[in-house]
Amino acid sequence: MPGPWVDVAAPGSGLRSLTVDGGTTGRDLNGTSFATPWVAGLAALVRERFPQLTASQVVDRILATARRPAGGRSALQVGRGVIDPMAALTAVPDVLKPETPEAASAPLPGTTARPGAPPSDGPFLLLVAAAAVTACCAAAVVRLRRSSNGE
Repeated sequence: MPGPWVDVAAPGSGLRSLTVDGGTTGRDLNGTSFATPWVAGLAALVRERFPQLTASQVVDRILATARRPAGGRSALQVGRGVIDPMAALTAVPDVLKPETPEAASAPLPGTTARPGAPPSDGPFLLLVAAAAVTACCAAAVVRLRRSSNGE
């Protein structure tokens, strides 16, 4: 839904969701109802990673690390850009402002390889957690829609 009210964008088209019977939808889903869980899930992960941040600072961090619109794309459609979960979770310093031109990226704790140590699953587990949060939010949205439609 493009407009001046858009602060940040997230994937919201060509998605699949979970069904009540344990499967997945057989068609692509589109809309803000499917983009919203991505942002909500990212906010939850940022709160977990940086518990000292206020709610406003979490929002600022998501806005500051969003991928800027490419040439030719309207800022009214994607706001400050498309969310970048990895950047939002690794950028330094902890407190960022949306006006930050480019935030530096730092490794997540426990993800730096040590000589002789097996590689860490930290980033993989982080992505799995993000996917799980997104799937749960999407399933809740589908159930709420069905219950409000009398299905």
